[in-house]
Amino acid sequence: MGRHKIALENIVHTRRYLSGLINRVEEGLIDSKEAGKITYIANTLLKAQELESIEKRLMRLEDAAERQEAINVTPRNQLEEGKR
Repeated sequence: MGRHKIALENIVHTRRYLSGLINRVEEGLIDSKEAGKITYIANTLLKAQELESIEKRLMRLEDAAERQEAINVTPRNQLEEGKR
């Protein structure tokens, strides 16, 4: 069977692949049992990609919050804290 490598590098690629897989099952081009196995693997990959995306977003938010906190700490604020 001539199979080619499929690059599922991100969430969009993986979702498109799954959509195509559904279409192939509906058209009778692939056995539903084999499609089920492929779907299981693809969904595992999709979850990992989603977690990676969330981690990246969280890191950007944490960095932005740290930068904002650094901006908010001015010499005047430091003086006011010393009076307390």
